[in-house]
Amino acid sequence: MKNIFLLIIVLIGLVACNNSETRPVHFPSHAYTAANVSMESTDTTHLVYVPIYSDIYHKDGSKRILLTATLSIRNTDLHETLYLFSIDYYNSEGDHIKNYLQDPLQVKPMESLEFIVEENEKMGGAGANFLVHYGGKYNLNHPVIQAVMIGTSGQQGLSFTTDAVDIHP
Repeated sequence: MKNIFLLIIVLIGLVACNNSETRPVHFPSHAYTAANVSMESTDTTHLVYVPIYSDIYHKDGSKRILLTATLSIRNTDLHETLYLFSIDYYNSEGDHIKNYLQDPLQVKPMESLEFIVEENEKMGGAGANFLVHYGGKYNLNHPVIQAVMIGTSGQQGLSFTTDAVDIHP
């Protein structure tokens, strides 16, 4: 009787641990709209640097807390479309990790787009960053481009933001 009971417990444990259900990938925001436009065809272009912390150090610096980072790009113009030409992700050492765009995207007036650095991404580090190249009409309002980082360690929750800084290519 004990053997049957033990066998049932082991089988239940194996079934519970062997959950092969795959979760669908969640894309933030909504469907992004590709744009048939080149940088050369816009009146103005800008390049911005956005600090990203894919992890931060704590205690004596030997421990890391992994973070989820959301890059948020918000078109603040009431009338003009913003065009995103490239969104490149770099690690702390300055190595290119990922290009988030295959083709230029359009961001309609007052529209916002988000791009995610997943919590389990360990390549970026505490000095990771995005370079975002955007453009549009000459009178286009500058967008609000920020990153929001969140994470947990035990019962401690962390969240903070960083802002984009214009740089000259």
